[in-house]
Amino acid sequence: HALREQGSKSLTYTEFAVTKDFKTAFVNHVGLIIVGSMMLNPLTSGLLKKYVFPKVGEGPSMKNMEDRHYLCIFGEGIGINGNRAESIMYFDKDAGCLETSRMLVESGLCLALEEDKVPAKHGGFWPPAAGLGNVLLKRLLETGTSFE
Repeated sequence: HALREQGSKSLTYTEFAVTKDFKTAFVNHVGLIIVGSMMLNPLTSGLLKKYVFPKVGEGPSMKNMEDRHYLCIFGEGIGINGNRAESIMYFDKDAGCLETSRMLVESGLCLALEEDKVPAKHGGFWPPAAGLGNVLLKRLLETGTSFE
């Protein structure tokens, strides 16, 4: 992990989803297990593909992706002396398609147009945020991302 290499060895990372109540969380979790199991089963995976999953071109409309989806990422760090830092990154469109495409394009433009400013100077695998750093963040903020 890039942050462990450059920072504290005791750094931990947690990811979670927020739901409105326990019932919603439980239904989502059980539903994910059931559908995942059905996808792995050769007898039921064909039924899912034919009757449940959308066909090519049947995804959400552009208006729906622009108006109804968003992604909010919250991060918190606590130092060894108890110092605390928080950040929030907000994407106001569909994160699964529109925002992902925009981030991919901006990452490519960082490498093509601002390679000399990119912090990752040696080989290996670098996630975009760690490898492109503030160069990518600046480009994302200029094209619609909110960051505090």
